[in-house]
Amino acid sequence: MMSGTTAAQIINVIAAPIITRIYTPGLFGDYAVYLAIVSLIVIASTLKYEQAIFLPSEEEKAFNILVLSLFFVIIITSIILISSITIKIIFSESELLKKYRWIYFIPILVIIQGTYFCLRNWISREGNYRLISIGMIIRIITANASFILLGYFNHLEIGLIVGTIIGQAVETTLILIYVIMRYNRLIQYINYKEIIKLFHRYKDFPKFSLTAEFINSLGAQNPILMLTTFYNPSIVGNYSLVQRILGLPTKLISSSTSEVFKKKAANERIKYGKFDNIYIKTFFMLLLVGIIPAIFFWLFLPELFPIIFGAKWVVAGKFARYLSIMFLFQFAISPLGFSLYIAEKQKYNLYWQILLLIFTSAGLLIGVYFKNVLLSILLFSISYASMYILYFYWGFKFSKERQPVI
Repeated sequence: MMSGTTAAQIINVIAAPIITRIYTPGLFGDYAVYLAIVSLIVIASTLKYEQAIFLPSEEEKAFNILVLSLFFVIIITSIILISSITIKIIFSESELLKKYRWIYFIPILVIIQGTYFCLRNWISREGNYRLISIGMIIRIITANASFILLGYFNHLEIGLIVGTIIGQAVETTLILIYVIMRYNRLIQYINYKEIIKLFHRYKDFPKFSLTAEFINSLGAQNPILMLTTFYNPSIVGNYSLVQRILGLPTKLISSSTSEVFKKKAANERIKYGKFDNIYIKTFFMLLLVGIIPAIFFWLFLPELFPIIFGAKWVVAGKFARYLSIMFLFQFAISPLGFSLYIAEKQKYNLYWQILLLIFTSAGLLIGVYFKNVLLSILLFSISYASMYILYFYWGFKFSKERQPVI
């Protein structure tokens, strides 16, 4: 998976200087707000039951959890679709609605991404990381090509959004076809009573994990939402470019590591009742890999950003320096986050997400109070990094506790 992730990020880096010269920081800002809203809805679309796909030892039970997760995706998307149509009818003449026409694209990306996350966990359970890597590369190639082509033909207002939808749709379709062809034999085991039983068995996922993940996503989107509220779309666009160039690769590489960690940690728990060995090994490996790039980012990115992406992205380079603190800890610790799920300590994840939202929001608001956007970004980054240290402590503590295997 790591080689696939690396290839995908090389494509992103190559395409970025072209895309940043087609689309303005303001358009990137509107795009970031759209993705922020979609990400919050997608978190809720499965009620987090897709995380339970890894846990049953029997394949038939895991498949029923997959069906349960997809059912909730359809329900939540239907609600969002009806809401979008209602808003369009009631506020058809609203100037605000005309400005944010992308609201109608929200349900499309919600159902595509929600379905993808369910299917990805299923194929991660079987250890097919190669397919995940291939799908990711295809998505990034398709999306970047769409960004450029739509921009070239002057569809600037919707180019970034539609390009994202096209790329995600291609990836999801690829994995869906694979699952249907390989696992159609499991359809006969879909059982309503079994699904209800599993719904209750893993009720802690919507009870604790859903709230925790939603708060986590809200915390991650907080800079976009607050910068939009207190500053302007151009500032949001600069921040979103840093997330695209540094944050997205960090998350994708961490996500790839996380998929492997989930499988190995779950197996280690089943075999030994604990998984502290793989936990600590994975952490130190990621820390050693991430520390040199983080130092480089701090020293050189403020000068490199405007050279690579154009003079209008000077602010993004300054943001990148301060956010490198957060990216290092995110890279080294976030892949270990599934530890609390494996140990069935979801409530601690919820506690952490609440604290994270409080402290990062406070950091952003201090900068707003002093009317200093750079201070907002720096304090946000430091707060985030500090909370990851707490997360690491909890994860390591529970990885050492022997758990009963069901």
